[in-house]
Amino acid sequence: MRLSRLGDELLARYVARGSERAFAVLYERYHQQLYRYCRSILRDDSDAQDALQSTFAGALQALRRSQRNAPLRPWLFRIAHNEAISLLRRRSRDSGEELRAESLGVGLSVEQEAAGRERWRSLVEDLG
Repeated sequence: MRLSRLGDELLARYVARGSERAFAVLYERYHQQLYRYCRSILRDDSDAQDALQSTFAGALQALRRSQRNAPLRPWLFRIAHNEAISLLRRRSRDSGEELRAESLGVGLSVEQEAAGRERWRSLVEDLG
């Protein structure tokens, strides 16, 4: 049987029953889209790869425990979103002092100020 021809929901059921091949098909089907989505949020390749890996690890565990409560595709994107936001929070918590000084505009070089403005502009564009 060619698993790649099956729909998402049937593949998810096979994964729940322990099929690694079905999970591999889902990975191939969605990893590029989910990576690009994480990359658009995180703006960093390495962080996007980390979020993608965590997304699929979490999805596999949840599918095997039958803990999915939504159609597969939006469910995967929600997991990826949550993973990316968690990484952003961790990143800002780890560099909290720098962010506070940056937001106050105290002790920043012209280059740092310009980079901060560019990040804000990019964020506003993304939200728009």
